[in-house]
Amino acid sequence: MKSKMWLLGLAFVCSFGQMAGAGMIQYETPDSARTGASGSVHSVSGEADFTLGNGTLTVTLTNNTADPIADTQMISGIRFNVSGASAETLKSSLGKTGTITGGGTLPTGVSSSPVSLDHWQASESGTQIYLNTFSGGKPNQLIIGPGDVHGKYNNANPSITGHEPSVLNTATFTFDITGITSSSTLSNVSLIFGTESNLPSYNLVSLSQVSGQVTAPVPEPSSLALMGIGGLAMAVGAYRRGRKRTA
Repeated sequence: MKSKMWLLGLAFVCSFGQMAGAGMIQYETPDSARTGASGSVHSVSGEADFTLGNGTLTVTLTNNTADPIADTQMISGIRFNVSGASAETLKSSLGKTGTITGGGTLPTGVSSSPVSLDHWQASESGTQIYLNTFSGGKPNQLIIGPGDVHGKYNNANPSITGHEPSVLNTATFTFDITGITSSSTLSNVSLIFGTESNLPSYNLVSLSQVSGQVTAPVPEPSSLALMGIGGLAMAVGAYRRGRKRTA
């Protein structure tokens, strides 16, 4: 009996060994965020969600600017520092795309599921990573916010309709990054709006951290199953031993 209980205890302990950590941090634009050159300044709203793992990073960019007017309200990139980073590879870029025609119409040609965003590329300099959609000539695949309450883009001017296709609301990017862990820290996080790749100051919006980093281990489904089985078996064994002693 002792050997059986020892094996069950080992399974229970091993289940903890399979737990995986993840660090999750959210950043948002401040309420007063504005973009655009003098005479064409527009408000913007967006967020960036980061999920850090050992050697991996997932970044989800969301544009919350409703019924936008100009391309200076569309997200075209992000810049941030992540501690420990020494080399990065952009593994995937995904988002739903569609054509914004303006004039109060719904987006057309909307992809039924997220598609690869091949215009988005990334580069690094030290611990800084710069992700953007300025490759391949005229920028496209910019991330646009939601339309009006009916999903229509009544206010879209030619600067929006001239950069097609657009990514609708949200895009997700997955990296392999040497040197980072689930407890790495992020800093100097800025969203980039508009279509100017030389990054004029009015197109950069510094984001504020709104949620902390979660580094507690998160059990995988298989780990939870092993923990449950091992714990139940140990409890049953203890119960039977107790009955024998009192018999």
